[in-house]
Amino acid sequence: MNSQPIARQWTSLEIAMEQMFHIESFILHKESTADDIKHTTLFDSMDIKNAMQKVATFIGEIDPLSPLNSGFHIVSFPLIDRFSDLPCPELTEDENEEIYKIVMLGTSEPFGSKLLDMDEDILTMSSTSALEVVVARTVKGKDSEYLPEPYKPLYIG
Repeated sequence: MNSQPIARQWTSLEIAMEQMFHIESFILHKESTADDIKHTTLFDSMDIKNAMQKVATFIGEIDPLSPLNSGFHIVSFPLIDRFSDLPCPELTEDENEEIYKIVMLGTSEPFGSKLLDMDEDILTMSSTSALEVVVARTVKGKDSEYLPEPYKPLYIG
């Protein structure tokens, strides 16, 4: 099984092909002493021309008889070839507490970090796509109420 996060705001292919379009990613942390949210860069701004070229080639060469030729499908194209470690979560008493968010912005705006402070409506008008993933603590896999019985013995401990 494979799960894919879906952006809450999308960018058209035409905008994604613009010369200035790039991806920026951030980790948003709540400050422990206030309601302020601090952000740090997850990885540097990335030009996506190479990935968009792969998209164009994929679409141009798809077999008309392929099941991918109709319906809705998600196809992933890697943007980077190195892995980024995520911050180790701080332990809290609340198991279900949101730990941090990963936010990826696809934009033609020069400084994506400034977009993080904008109102949602202004962000929408800027033709910026936004993918937000909440990182939260969950119960151990073997203790999950959603894990089918046949899989529970596969977990150690």
